[in-house]
Amino acid sequence: MIISFLILFNCILIIAKRSVFLTTQWNPNNMKLKCDYLLKNKAEYIKKMKSKRYGENYIPKNLSMSCEDIKNRGYYTMKPYSKEEENFPIAYARNVHKDYAVVELMLLTSYSPQNHYCYNVDIKNLELLEKVKQLASCFNNVYVPEEKYKMNSFGKGGVKSHYACMKKLINKNWKYLFLLQTDDLLLKTNREIVEILKNFNDKPLFTLHRHPKQWQRYDYNTSWSYKDIKIFKKEDKRNENKELMNKNIKIYVGFVGSAFSRSTIEYIVKNLTIETFINKTDKDYYGVDEIVWPTLLLNNPLLVPNRINPSCIKRITNDGDLIKYVKRLTLQDILACKSHSLHHSICDLGLENLSELKKLPNILAYRIRPQFDYGAFYCWEEYLYKKMHLNIYNKKIPSTFKKSGTPFYARTNKHNQPIKCL
Repeated sequence: MIISFLILFNCILIIAKRSVFLTTQWNPNNMKLKCDYLLKNKAEYIKKMKSKRYGENYIPKNLSMSCEDIKNRGYYTMKPYSKEEENFPIAYARNVHKDYAVVELMLLTSYSPQNHYCYNVDIKNLELLEKVKQLASCFNNVYVPEEKYKMNSFGKGGVKSHYACMKKLINKNWKYLFLLQTDDLLLKTNREIVEILKNFNDKPLFTLHRHPKQWQRYDYNTSWSYKDIKIFKKEDKRNENKELMNKNIKIYVGFVGSAFSRSTIEYIVKNLTIETFINKTDKDYYGVDEIVWPTLLLNNPLLVPNRINPSCIKRITNDGDLIKYVKRLTLQDILACKSHSLHHSICDLGLENLSELKKLPNILAYRIRPQFDYGAFYCWEEYLYKKMHLNIYNKKIPSTFKKSGTPFYARTNKHNQPIKCL
């Protein structure tokens, strides 16, 4: 009896070790990091390791691309870890443009068999495209759409790429769809994300912000009338409403990291024709990927399910991100960034930030750039990987989400608290 128990116990240990620790292939250059010290905010250790930051040279290269080797680099569960997750599948559409190893590792540490994962790859990076296509061939719930586009750091090509994934995913079984960029970092396990999304009753999660006058996001000299953006299908009765067709659609701007329910996406894909609108916005202005989805959700004539009343946009005094944590700073404020590194005016998160990331209510963070701090990225991904496979999750929905009621909110200068947009 005792011998049988010991054998069973040893088997459990072997499975646990296989499940919750990343293999050495994700640390090929032997970064000597004590991830638990970083996650516990051990100040002296963090101070020491900041001077040794493990960057781009430590990202794994030349990984074998056979399906057998891909699956041997980690544990991909064949069954959902809970009934809650099984009954609430999620889809992800992520645009990527660099570092195959990072793409694979992020899939490994968040993979759930009931979910669906679509990757659109910047067509300029053909090597990455072939590797991601090979990755997709190893799973029946990972996809690469046929339509591919050039993408740039201004956001050009981003919306077209996400829309291609939407169409690829539309006939799959899922309840919410996330739109993500390359460096959008998941902060929650699948179970935690499910518990948060269930709280929203199909409402979208996205953050709107005021459109600064100094940032031109679209062509002011072209027509934005409903007639000229051709957004209604030919048989749609709204085409007969001359007053509506001569009105301009009102342009809104919001951050890319977002999540929309199936009914919202299904209506956009099947009941509207948004290709002309996408093409008219996909120009060489900064942040052109931040226009289309907020605009569709906040223009009432489009009748998009779960649309948001834009009335509280007038009260926005400071950008707030409920779904995604982002720290935007100027060079004058660089000391407020713990890593003292800004990339496109955004604070690079690093090993200094791991302990605080554990406490954030947000679903996403932007960003730990592996090219800047692969060590921090590795430790965070292993932390999520362990939580997922040990089925450790925060059983209390983050209070921010419960109090906000709807995911679109503004902040006041006085209290810096979420305001419901009703």
